[in-house]
Amino acid sequence: MKVPLLLLALVPGIFSHAEETELFTNVFVVPPSFVALQAERRPSAREILFQAGIDFPEGASAVYNATTSQLIVRTTQDRMALVEQYVDSLRGQVEMQVYLTIRELDFPQKPKFFEMAELVGPSAKDPGKSARVFVDREPFLEALSQPPRTDFPATTVTRRGVAGVFTDPQFQVMIRAARNELGLKEIPASSVMVRSGQHALLQDGRKRWGVVPVLGADNSTIDLEFYIPEPGEPFFLEGPGSRDPDQVTMEDRRTVTWAEERKDGSWRMVFISAILIDPAGRPVNEVEKEKASGK
Repeated sequence: MKVPLLLLALVPGIFSHAEETELFTNVFVVPPSFVALQAERRPSAREILFQAGIDFPEGASAVYNATTSQLIVRTTQDRMALVEQYVDSLRGQVEMQVYLTIRELDFPQKPKFFEMAELVGPSAKDPGKSARVFVDREPFLEALSQPPRTDFPATTVTRRGVAGVFTDPQFQVMIRAARNELGLKEIPASSVMVRSGQHALLQDGRKRWGVVPVLGADNSTIDLEFYIPEPGEPFFLEGPGSRDPDQVTMEDRRTVTWAEERKDGSWRMVFISAILIDPAGRPVNEVEKEKASGK
């Protein structure tokens, strides 16, 4: 009976390739989860591949670059084929994910750079930045209802809601104009990577944002549900002072702009950008461009 090559590759040390001597180098783009925490330390790329049944002859090597999610392997041709099969199997286990980036700005008056659309709906101690991803909805809502401590009083709001969804070029023009208007060299951002349907809570000081992206059936649109509490305040879905989350459907590489006008004439604006990430850990938009160019 013939045993599939990949199945054999899962048994450490089952192959012996004494006849192979020439070494080749290849670079693979692997999922960000390629290296996982094990036994209080990160295993090396070589250890991971050996556990997958791929041994290393003299002079062979494997290095993982976490910044670029690249696996650089130097080995014999037949072992390289096993590495390729192993990497393909990893990609098949990983779902497409959504990379979300949130920026928030406060303006002393209505922003000059943006002609505001009619908004929807009625109207401490710095704990630093953090991002938490939740498997279930209930712990997420519980965390959302527990605000960070703050000495800042809540500001009365006249109206708030989604002001629009913009393409990346449109957003870049807006953000540059906002930076110039406020005299900022750069605008702080908080980011998180989540699977479709996962709940994430991001925090920067007393500001917090909850996000739940759901990938559409076409694998190119995102149904985004987001929660924007007042700085330092809880967010409840039920009871006194409760609010409904905001919702919007957006395409890949779009930014939803949410705005809040206060009675004192100041404005609060939140920008939520979404990028679809394929199972290999690469932006879908970049992969499609490469395919179109024939690379």
